[in-house]
Amino acid sequence: MGQGRESAKAELAEAKTRWVSSGITSYEIRFRDESCFCLYGPYYGPIRNVVRSGKLKASYYEGVKRDGYRFGRKVRIVTALRATVEDVFLRVDRLVDTAPDGTYQVKYDPTYGFPVDINFDDPARDDEQWHLVTDGFKPLKAN
Repeated sequence: MGQGRESAKAELAEAKTRWVSSGITSYEIRFRDESCFCLYGPYYGPIRNVVRSGKLKASYYEGVKRDGYRFGRKVRIVTALRATVEDVFLRVDRLVDTAPDGTYQVKYDPTYGFPVDINFDDPARDDEQWHLVTDGFKPLKAN
């Protein structure tokens, strides 16, 4: 797994440019953590986020019924899955700047540039892995 830091930075910059160039600031997007061993549904999702004018307006749990959550229940607690595309880009920025080479891999949407798959696993540190997957992206009409 992984890529060199310089190529990862170049790929990230190109992806950000695509995202900014799209001009989309209102959208729905869903995130889930496929490697989370969390015991609480909102931490692994999936969580559908509604973003208007670049601001997170609402988040909804879309996983199986558990932990007091059911499909469609509003999520109000703080979790990494309650995020905007910009938040996820910041997460990738930190990863590329600080994670050891070869411990991560990032894939971007070919049209809009936002991260669609971020896989991080540092074998030198116990329980230091996550796998963020993005789907369900839908541009919304601006208000």
